[in-house]
Amino acid sequence: MEQIAEESGDSFQIQESKRRVEQELNPLWNEVDRAMKQQQNPLQHPDSQNRTELFSGYRAPNLNQDGSDDDMEMLIRNSEDLLLESQNLCYASEETGAETLNLMGRQREQLQNAGNHLAGARAYLDDASDVLKSMTRKAMRNKRFLQGVVALLVVANILVFIADVKKKLGRGRRSGGANVGSADDDGD
Repeated sequence: MEQIAEESGDSFQIQESKRRVEQELNPLWNEVDRAMKQQQNPLQHPDSQNRTELFSGYRAPNLNQDGSDDDMEMLIRNSEDLLLESQNLCYASEETGAETLNLMGRQREQLQNAGNHLAGARAYLDDASDVLKSMTRKAMRNKRFLQGVVALLVVANILVFIADVKKKLGRGRRSGGANVGSADDDGD
C-alpha cells in the first residue's frame, strides 16, 4: 500500500498507508511472533502473556518526529470527521426519538379511544343485563301466576265434580223413595 501511495505522490495517502500498516499489520506480526515464542517456550507464565496482549493494543502516534505537522493535520481531520459523524448520529437519534414519541402519542390516543369504546360496550352490556333480569323476573312472575290459575281451575273442577257426584248420589236416594214422579225430577 505504501508503494502505491508513494507512486501517486500524495503525502496524505502515504501517511495514511503508514498508519494503516502500523495499525493493522503490526498487531498481526506481533501475534505471529507471540505464537512462535509460545511454541518455542510453552511453559511461559500465562499471566504475563495476557498482560502483554492487553497492553499491546493501540499506540498513539508520535508527534515529535519529522512530518508531525502532517500527522497533526491528519489527526485534526480525523477528529473533525468523527465529530461530524457523531453529530449526524445525534441528529438521526433525535429524529428517531421524535418519530417514536409521535408514534407512541398516536398509539396512546388509539388506546384511549379503544378504552372509551370498551366502556360504552360495557354500559350497553350492563343495560342489556338489567333488561334481561327484569324480563326473567316478569316471566317467572307470569309463570307462577299461570301455575296458580291452573291449580285453582283444577281445584274448581274437582269441587264441581264432587258436587255433581253428591247431587247424583242424592237423587238416587230420593228416587228410590215415594216421590218417583215429583216435580223435583223435572228440573234436572
